[in-house]
Amino acid sequence: MIFREIHQWAVLPKKHVADLGSARERRQILRQNFVHLRAERQPQFCPPWVQGATLGWRIFSPIDVTLSPLDQIEIAGGDFVEASARAVGKRQIWTRGDATIALDPPSWLNSYEFETDDGNQSMFLPNGLGTIEWRQGWTVEGWDDFGLLIVPSPQIPNLGVEIGLLSPATLERIMPKGISIAVAPRCKVEIRRGDEIARLIPISRECMSL
Repeated sequence: MIFREIHQWAVLPKKHVADLGSARERRQILRQNFVHLRAERQPQFCPPWVQGATLGWRIFSPIDVTLSPLDQIEIAGGDFVEASARAVGKRQIWTRGDATIALDPPSWLNSYEFETDDGNQSMFLPNGLGTIEWRQGWTVEGWDDFGLLIVPSPQIPNLGVEIGLLSPATLERIMPKGISIAVAPRCKVEIRRGDEIARLIPISRECMSL
C-alpha cells in the first residue's frame, strides 16, 4: 500500500521496526558488567510480540493539541433546530448526515481549520455519542483486496480511539477526502505532532467475510 499526502500538514503512517540491536546491547551490558541484574526477557526477543508490533502501520498526530471530552446531544433538526439547541442548553449546532448535534465547543474544536480549494474545513468533526472524527490529511492507494482496521494505540490509551473497519467500498467512497479516525477522549489528553495515536492493520476480503 502507498500513503499520499492530501494536505501538507499530514504525517504519513509508517511501519514499526523492532529495535533488536538495542535490546541485545542492553542484555550484553548487564551480562558482562553486573552481578545481579539481567535483561533476557525483553519483548524484542519474543517472535509473537515482534510480529504483532510490526504488523500494519502506525498512525501519528499531525498537530500539537490538547483534546478533552466533548459533551454532545443529538437534537431535532429542521424547523426545530434552534429551539432544540436552546432547550438542551447548547450554543453550537453541527449537521452530520441526517443527524443534528448540539454542543458547547471547546477551543480545540474550531481552532484547527485548514485551507482547501473548496474553502476552510475543520480537522475535528463532532460525531455524536462523545466521539470526534479526526481528519488525518492523507489517503491510501493499493487497497483493492483489503480493508483497513483502525485500532487504538497503547501509547495514548485515554485518547479513546474507536475500533473501525474500513471496507474496500468505504475506502473507495472516502478516499478523495482521506482517512479519518474516531476518538472519544476520556479526560484531558495532551498530544504532540508525531505521537502515535492509532494503528492501521490490513484485513483481506476473505477475513472480512468470516
